[in-house]
Amino acid sequence: MPERAAARPGDGEILLRGRAAGVDAADRLARSGAAPLCGEPPFSLGRDVSGVVAETGAGVALFRPGDEVFGMVGSGGHAVHVTAPAGHFAVKPAGLDHVHAAAGAVGHVAVRLAEAEGAYVIGTADFTESVHSIDAALDLVGATTVCCR
Repeated sequence: MPERAAARPGDGEILLRGRAAGVDAADRLARSGAAPLCGEPPFSLGRDVSGVVAETGAGVALFRPGDEVFGMVGSGGHAVHVTAPAGHFAVKPAGLDHVHAAAGAVGHVAVRLAEAEGAYVIGTADFTESVHSIDAALDLVGATTVCCR
């Protein structure tokens, strides 16, 4: 596998040293060639990531090296290091390990954390741009969420 030069964060970006990365449908599509989301090989897949800030670019005030964070990047999350805008990350809660922080789109992690603390969680989504014929949405992974128009 070809080696690449070490990544450096640009203005407003962080350099993340990955500890965990999720695998989602977009990764599967890119790897299969069905959706050329990452350009021509060689490239690194991975969008959902968790790790430690290794370096910050100019203008980043949210984080400093050593902070544990999680978030979503455009691609490259399966690499050892990845750069992305600092605004794409949040501080990883101390009680959440890196594997769970990187497990899919980060919204569901926040919901599960809130539920674990006894919160009654109400979620909303706007599907009007992409899905026109949906009258109801059901959570099929165990929550009791039903939403109707």
